[in-house]
Amino acid sequence: MKLEYLSDNLVIILQEVMKQQNLCKLIKYNQSNPLEQTDLVLPASDLLMSSLFPYSADDEVTIDNCVQLRCWVYTGKFEGADISINDVFLDIVLAKDLFLITINNKPQLRPYEIMKELIKTFDRISISTLGKLHFINWYQLSSIGSNFITFRIRAEMMML
Repeated sequence: MKLEYLSDNLVIILQEVMKQQNLCKLIKYNQSNPLEQTDLVLPASDLLMSSLFPYSADDEVTIDNCVQLRCWVYTGKFEGADISINDVFLDIVLAKDLFLITINNKPQLRPYEIMKELIKTFDRISISTLGKLHFINWYQLSSIGSNFITFRIRAEMMML
């Protein structure tokens, strides 16, 4: 990938998230029934830098209950004017109190619903200079303090 596309591609991922009604509702609304809340005006650009971030999760969260999505690249290798990057990480950060939600009168777990929406939005769909994201059968769970959890999803960036 050309180095000049790295920044663009991370922003494109966040912009695509901001176009997805269900995904934005799962992130924005802390209620137990987020998909039943008022539709957002899309793109939901008010989420950028308040709930959507272009960098990894912090070691501690200093805010009240919330849901965040963070998109970032862990490593790359410079190859002249190009950079070799294969993996993009998406961190779903949320308060433990916000895990359980209701969808169609059925209990569901918010982080897995967010994962489902992310895969529906990106998996093997070609987007601008981004190419395609292929979700690898891998995710990692970790705690942040005593009140928050991070679900880290890895996707391979496949340039066209």
